[in-house]
Amino acid sequence: AFPLDGGKTSEIETSHNGQEKTVAEMSVVEINWEGKPAYLASLRNITQRKRAEEKLRESEERLKKYLEGAPDGVYINDIKGTLLYGNKKAENLTGYKKEELVGTSFLKNNILPAKYLPKAGKTLARSVMGKPTGPDEFELNRKDGSHVWVEINSTPVKQEGELQIIGFVRDITERKLAEDALAESEEFSTGLLENSPNPITVVNQDFSLKYVNPAFEKLTGFTLKEIAGVKMPFPWWPEEKKAERLTGVQQGAISGNVKMEQMNQTKNGEHIWVEIRITPIYVNGVFKYYLSNWVDFTQRKKAEEALRFSDAAFKSIHESVIAADTDFIITHWNKISEQIYGIKESEAIGKKLLDVIEIVETRPGENAKRFKVLEDNGYYQEEQLHRTRHGEVWVDVSLQAIEDSGKRHGWVALASVITQRKLAEEAMKRSEEKYRELISTSIDGIVSTDPQMRVIIWNQGAERIFGYKEKEMLGQNVLKIIPEEFQKGVAKGVAQIVKTGKSSVANKILDTVGLRKDGSTVPIELSVSSRKSEDHYITTAIIRDITERKEAEEKLRKIDEMKSEFLSNVSHELRTPLQSISGFTKLLMNGQVPDPATQQEFLQIIDGETVHLGNLINSLLDMSRLESGKFQINKQLMPIRDIILDSVTSFHTLARDKDINLHEDIPAQLPEMEIDGERFRQVVINLLSNAIKYSDPGSSVTVKIEKREEELLFQISDHGIGISQEALLHLFERFYRAEDKLDRCGTGLGLYIAKQIIEAHGGQIWAESKLGEGSTFSFTLPLNSKGGNVHGKENSGHRRRPRYIKTG
Repeated sequence: AFPLDGGKTSEIETSHNGQEKTVAEMSVVEINWEGKPAYLASLRNITQRKRAEEKLRESEERLKKYLEGAPDGVYINDIKGTLLYGNKKAENLTGYKKEELVGTSFLKNNILPAKYLPKAGKTLARSVMGKPTGPDEFELNRKDGSHVWVEINSTPVKQEGELQIIGFVRDITERKLAEDALAESEEFSTGLLENSPNPITVVNQDFSLKYVNPAFEKLTGFTLKEIAGVKMPFPWWPEEKKAERLTGVQQGAISGNVKMEQMNQTKNGEHIWVEIRITPIYVNGVFKYYLSNWVDFTQRKKAEEALRFSDAAFKSIHESVIAADTDFIITHWNKISEQIYGIKESEAIGKKLLDVIEIVETRPGENAKRFKVLEDNGYYQEEQLHRTRHGEVWVDVSLQAIEDSGKRHGWVALASVITQRKLAEEAMKRSEEKYRELISTSIDGIVSTDPQMRVIIWNQGAERIFGYKEKEMLGQNVLKIIPEEFQKGVAKGVAQIVKTGKSSVANKILDTVGLRKDGSTVPIELSVSSRKSEDHYITTAIIRDITERKEAEEKLRKIDEMKSEFLSNVSHELRTPLQSISGFTKLLMNGQVPDPATQQEFLQIIDGETVHLGNLINSLLDMSRLESGKFQINKQLMPIRDIILDSVTSFHTLARDKDINLHEDIPAQLPEMEIDGERFRQVVINLLSNAIKYSDPGSSVTVKIEKREEELLFQISDHGIGISQEALLHLFERFYRAEDKLDRCGTGLGLYIAKQIIEAHGGQIWAESKLGEGSTFSFTLPLNSKGGNVHGKENSGHRRRPRYIKTG
């Protein structure tokens, strides 16, 4: 079974003691052993070598599996750059299958852009010399035309005596994109830092200075080139503050965000005040730097120092003193301010002015306009109404800019409480308005003049009296309303007032006349007064139109005359019948009239005169009752037609004796009316008596009644001498007697009493007449819906409570 090939070997497996297997290399040759052919076997134990070969084979298999499954791309090329192997990840990176690339050189297959070929050549040369290279970054062209960024690490190895290069390729596209974005972001951030108006510093976590921006360099005088890498304490810290600052910054660094106010110094030693905000900066979640943002408030601090320096002076001012920075943040608030507004200094300092003080606006946006004027002009003064915890107060406010060398550092406000004064002014204003209203609406004329007698006040009352409108008289000479004959006297009186402030007519009421716009005169009553205004006297006249009073006085004068005439006439009226009665009575008593017929005639005369006296006395009594308000009207339902007919019948004899025709035009049906029958009869008899009395023989008198929708109209007409139009105006006045050529006498009370009776019944009475043609006296009585007067009830015999008539 063994080959006899003269030295060729074979591998066989053997066992040792039947247990451990070994591998031997055996050679068999044919020999002559003692004359006989024999086989000589040579055995060499190669078990260890075989095991090593097996392990190498297993290692190669594992390497192959690792390379194929590696997360990064793996390639193997020779020293000329020819690709010998590429794993699956390498295929994915380039988009090419390894079958497409094996045997090609990366220096020629266009996967590597031309711009990277020199760099790749140098890397290959280093590898050939047995030196590892990398990491190197390249941008590869993929099969689909896209690009991928890779990082390559190369290692030279010998394979079967030949030098080969293994390259490990990692996709870093996402990282490169992130780095590009970060670079853009850093460029943007750098731009922000460089152009920020506020000073900015960046300090490393070991408290060494990394960066300062131009604003910092400008403020402090330190340049980045001078101080980059400097560690705390920084050179802008004052010497006496360095230890304190070290502790404070370190503690702040532990706590995170820090905000503080510091006094620092510039390169030339000047002090500056800054507000610093320190913020930790993290990169990819890892703390890297401290960023400090500075706000320079040196000028504000100087202003505050100036205000504090003058605080003692402020406290001595008994006014509200409020100081604020340029943003109107309150920096000073004195005790008077606390008293006025009820707000403590600690509550006010650091707050906006308008958040502490509420300035009342009379219209929307007024406060914005106030502060706009203040900002533009640097000064503002006004009386304002403020709402405080104590209520509303009026203050006189002056706001002034705090400026130095043309630069504004803040504001100071001085405020004085003027509430009492404003209340007084408001009261005065209301008083003046009331005064003006009284002047304007007064029924009396009120005219004021200046020392030159020019009109300065002319109210509606003056307009009504004189006919001039206010605009026509203001500035005009007051003599314009004075009749010419009185002008010199008025001018003299005004001159006396101008000179001394006194007048001979002061506190006196004068009756005089004024001159109207139409040229007519008007009777006036006036009083003159003067008052001092500044350095001169104002003359004021209160003027009342007394036309009606004068007319009433004239009327009373005439009434007095008529009353005197009446008394004279009454005495005559009483004396005449009394003399007649006395004479005829004495003749009868003395037996001087024996003839019975004559006696009867004398007795009738006495009876008639007695009736006349009774009527006269009744008229006097009625007038007296009317004067005293005791004249009674007692109403009840009565047949009005019967009363009229009875009254007319009683005058038939008298009319016949005077040859006067008495006619009646009375409807057959008239309603009962609620009237005072006796007083009504008195009216009818008075009117009929006058009609017959003043009618000429042969004429006629007509009594007519007409029923209308809401009233009864009564008319008594005659064809006598008539009445003048002047007399008609006064016909129903007491004591009035119309003068006429026939000189018919009378008391002048009958028609006056008749008027009072008719008006007491709710009616009206009037007269119409023409001289030489006759007169018609008419009166009306109202009807209710049933045709009767007032209640329209049937007459129950019940007498109503009497009504009293009161005359003026």
